[in-house]
Amino acid sequence: MTPSPAKSTSTKTRQRRALALIAAGCLVVILFARSVESYVATYEGYLGGGFLERHPTIHAAVSAFGRAEASLGDQLQYYGKKSTLSPEIVFLAIDSPSFDQSELSEVERQDPALQMMKGGFPFPRTVYPLIIQKLADAGAKAVMFDIMFPGPKDGDDSFREALEKYRDVVVIGSNLQVGVEINGSIRDMITKPSESLIPGDDGLYDSRVGFVNFKPDYGIVRGAHYRTTELEYFGEKPDPAARELLSLTAQGATKAGYGAQVPATRRPVPFRFIIDPQAHSLHDIFVPSLWEKNYRNGEFFKNKLVFIGPYGNWSKDELQTPFGTMLGPQIHLGALNAVIKGDFLHYSSHGMDFFLVVVGACLALLLGFTISNPVERACAMLGLVAAYVGVAFLLYNANGLLLNLLGPTTALLSSGFLGLVWETVLERLEKARVRSTLERYVSKDVVKEVLDNPLSYLNTAGGMRKPLTLLFSDIRGFTAIAESADATKLVTQLNEYFTEMVRIVFAHRGTLDKFIGDAVMAHWGGIVSRGAGPDACRAVAAALDMLQLLPKLNAGWKERGLPEWKIGVGVNHGEAICAHIGSDEKHEFTAIGDAVNLASRLEGATKQFHQDLLIGENVAPLVADHYVLRP
Repeated sequence: MTPSPAKSTSTKTRQRRALALIAAGCLVVILFARSVESYVATYEGYLGGGFLERHPTIHAAVSAFGRAEASLGDQLQYYGKKSTLSPEIVFLAIDSPSFDQSELSEVERQDPALQMMKGGFPFPRTVYPLIIQKLADAGAKAVMFDIMFPGPKDGDDSFREALEKYRDVVVIGSNLQVGVEINGSIRDMITKPSESLIPGDDGLYDSRVGFVNFKPDYGIVRGAHYRTTELEYFGEKPDPAARELLSLTAQGATKAGYGAQVPATRRPVPFRFIIDPQAHSLHDIFVPSLWEKNYRNGEFFKNKLVFIGPYGNWSKDELQTPFGTMLGPQIHLGALNAVIKGDFLHYSSHGMDFFLVVVGACLALLLGFTISNPVERACAMLGLVAAYVGVAFLLYNANGLLLNLLGPTTALLSSGFLGLVWETVLERLEKARVRSTLERYVSKDVVKEVLDNPLSYLNTAGGMRKPLTLLFSDIRGFTAIAESADATKLVTQLNEYFTEMVRIVFAHRGTLDKFIGDAVMAHWGGIVSRGAGPDACRAVAAALDMLQLLPKLNAGWKERGLPEWKIGVGVNHGEAICAHIGSDEKHEFTAIGDAVNLASRLEGATKQFHQDLLIGENVAPLVADHYVLRP
């Protein structure tokens, strides 16, 4: 049978409305998740240290969304353009040749510095003045040691003199560690150079000191802090007046004359990584033949920024990056290189992210309106996603823009594919939803009648005064029972009780209005009425069945060691308002009015009169021909 034009139009309208709602819903969810993630990431310090740890639900949401978003950005870096080391930077690696001097001649091995280095790392501190002097005299603009020197050691006197003499050139490391386990407790720890090298309490803020840490973002290092404060680094509320700490690379770049190019922000700054930096072995500068051949008697180092650090798996200085495991000096070189070459990356703004998410949802909606074939629509969506990813790669390679991939593509695909699924099952889902919803309130035969006459149901749902018969039942002394009972057993027992009481209501064609704690509220005549008399008789019959069933339930509970319950039931008849009551977020079909209140008070009065069932004076004449009543 061909559907009528009116019906086809109505179905299409519902489909379009459904598509719009799906797109809007996906949009709201994605924008909300993105907003929470960006807000907490930006303002966590202002919210107080450990904000995420104190709010595990927010932490989970932020972590899931932020981790997924960051992982997609990692793919841009992994497959996109990488950086190369600036010729102004020289990397002197403390590597295995620095210890293994077997290929050197006996005369070369007698060099004092090589003699001190052959014992392995860490070197005696007497070797560092020789390194500094060698490179500074050669004209290096900055000499950075990715090494920390805590506590006094032999040789500190000559090292301290070199640090003072070449204070405009040399930088050594300090360490800011978050969440270190010390004696069974988790604490933040700061390691600064020994006072035997840099005297005074301000050694951490000395221009010859820079922190060497990289703070992971969801377990992966994606950028560098070039400057920070102690409070901010450890997740506390920022203090604008606090003194700044500069990183090792920031201090070195500043000494070399690139201070204006060091990012001014205290937040981590992403940069293009260097995959394979050219490394020179540190020991080469003390081998005369190599010093002359490879470094032209030191001219090679003139006006260079020299970075020195342990390099190799033996150092255990490894961090996770978008490119997998990298050694610490390799990441430092990338951060320093970004300052010299301006090779920083930048994320798309929050405003742009929101705009692109909205565009993604709107495109899904547009495809839903214009392409009816599911396969064609799915292909179109995937094509748009591929095009967007391609544009993101082009922008990354050309401008260093890390365009948000997760939000827009998720908005497009989730809205689009959910729309496809929804359209496929729309008619069946709609019918099942209405039937399932109504069967929560009334018995199945009443549902059938309501669905056959939907107009009257819609009028009632909009609000109407109607004569109702109302039933309230309540468990005697339930508050005292709840205070002493086992929670799990009590909930199980209560669910068993409600299951049987609701079954009785439905068996007598009543409407379950709601549960009020341990009380059951039901009414007859709210949706479908068969007349005041039949409605009242069914309500009283339901009340009597409840009272007759309770002893059977008590017998079973007693065998299981559960307490026995007693109930009181009140039944009243009168005019009440039936309507959907509530807010935009939640509402329910219910009855309100004096008749409802009186039914509740009748149930409460059963305790005073020591009766299990009381009916109102309006109910009595309606059921007098069917039951023996006592005033």
